[in-house]
Amino acid sequence: MSNTVSFNIYDKVRIKVYAEKSQNRVLKKLRVEYSFFETEDLSEADIIVRIGKINKLPSDYVKIDGKYLIGDDWIYLFDSYKVAKWNLYIQFNSDCISLTVDPNFFACDLIPPIILTPLIGFWLNKKGLSLVHAAGIGFEDEAVLITGFGGSGKTSVTLRMLERGLKIFGDDHVILEDGKVLAFPTALSLFSYNIPVENEWIKRYKIKLRLNSLIHKFTFGYIYPVTKAQIDPRLVKNCGKLEKVILIEPSNREECNIEEIEKRELVESWIRNILYDSIYLNKYLCAFSYVNSAFLNYLHDLKETLLRNLASCRQFIRITFPQNNVEKLFETVLHVIEYEGCKLQFP
Repeated sequence: MSNTVSFNIYDKVRIKVYAEKSQNRVLKKLRVEYSFFETEDLSEADIIVRIGKINKLPSDYVKIDGKYLIGDDWIYLFDSYKVAKWNLYIQFNSDCISLTVDPNFFACDLIPPIILTPLIGFWLNKKGLSLVHAAGIGFEDEAVLITGFGGSGKTSVTLRMLERGLKIFGDDHVILEDGKVLAFPTALSLFSYNIPVENEWIKRYKIKLRLNSLIHKFTFGYIYPVTKAQIDPRLVKNCGKLEKVILIEPSNREECNIEEIEKRELVESWIRNILYDSIYLNKYLCAFSYVNSAFLNYLHDLKETLLRNLASCRQFIRITFPQNNVEKLFETVLHVIEYEGCKLQFP
């Protein structure tokens, strides 16, 4: 296997990843996660990733919070999540971002969600696009987005939509550009609780799901391995006009509630969702802002860019639903999608 892989996201973000031979496992993880965007070798890249040991650091830096070493255009840190640990060096250049990641075995799965996907969102924001935490459903030339905190039910609803013959833009993230939705179909994160009983196309993952559930059980919930499933490109819709955004919120009520909300109210909730989704990168950027104050504008720019990209969207809806009742949520989302006459054709 080559120790280099490249990804091209609509010519907006070009990524090149180099890995030491001992880290080829990381390349496999990245190719599963971003398979939709894998391309031939790139001559230029916006994000350059090296997986392996970090060379000697520059000597001119300040130390923040006892663990962040920060220079004029770079940051170095050691971080961890449970048994996963990694060293990270990021250099912010005017024309690209360079980073070196040195992960332990358990951190390999975390490089896409914790480091690389948030950096993709950071770079897209510089270009005037928004990478948002949402599931995207496509029909005809239109798109509906479903957003909510992790575990709220987005993937469960998405899988049930696929069963009904719809296409998706992604189950975890999509890209917004001037009222359009662009697909960002990273690998599906499957758990035993979010798979519909009759979902045929993911049967080949059932054994791995059971194994990961056992690991979760025997570690008393401390470790919960994620089963990653590549999305068949035939199930993906590349682009669509954004018609509505649905915010889903679990509650302790027995019934669902549907209400229309204002754009700014939706954006406030969405920004919190996006920040939480990329909490590690935002922590690093906050530390970096002690030396480079320009990064303090990042959150403001993130919000304003999102507002611009939502300008033509005609409806924003909040659904509160009984927590852990995915079927009720799914039925309510179907009702909302059809409510304005957007009739879906099911096989």
